[in-house]
Amino acid sequence: FEPYENIKTQTKNAIYGKIGLQYDITDNLNASVEIRKSYNAYESTDRNGWGGLALPDYTEDENYDSLDEIFGIINYQKDFSENFDVSASVGFENASNNYKRAYASAVGGLTTENFYSINTSVDRPNAFGTTRRSKRKSVFSKVSFGFMDMLYLDGSARLDWSSTADPKNNRVETYGGSMSFLFSKLIGQNDVLSFGKLRASFAQAPSFPGTYAIAQTYD
Repeated sequence: FEPYENIKTQTKNAIYGKIGLQYDITDNLNASVEIRKSYNAYESTDRNGWGGLALPDYTEDENYDSLDEIFGIINYQKDFSENFDVSASVGFENASNNYKRAYASAVGGLTTENFYSINTSVDRPNAFGTTRRSKRKSVFSKVSFGFMDMLYLDGSARLDWSSTADPKNNRVETYGGSMSFLFSKLIGQNDVLSFGKLRASFAQAPSFPGTYAIAQTYD
């Protein structure tokens, strides 16, 4: 009875894509920009069949989410000598997210045997809808110094703004840094250790309130 009468279904449709351009300004400098799109749509149903231990029931759930992005970056790389090199990048990212959901379920059973529909709910159906929209803007930079292809020092900085935060105070600053040492360069070729590296780093990540999250959580 369970696999033949109590049936759950889900259909998904998805679109993913991006288009981009890259331009070499000089031998050491290049720029690129990308436009990205993702879209996911789901249609789900759930039912309890007639003749089982539970009341006959039926549920419909539809939702979609989409993400639109534009991303741009400028990269610079130069070897100033055999022992010293520098690479740096600056860029931006704008993103827009949309989500919508419509949900309905029967209450108190169904009136018409073997006909599964929200319209045949015995009592008033339980239904609700949700819509969420948000936007985010970001700028970032990073730089890396290399010495003798063995010692590297990296740093990064990022600024983010989100529509879900207080318009008067919605900028978040985050930073990161790391140092790497390829000690295998000092050992030379051998049959025991082909590559060895020591690395220390720290990083921060931006965080914003959820969409329409207006409840106070702390002072």
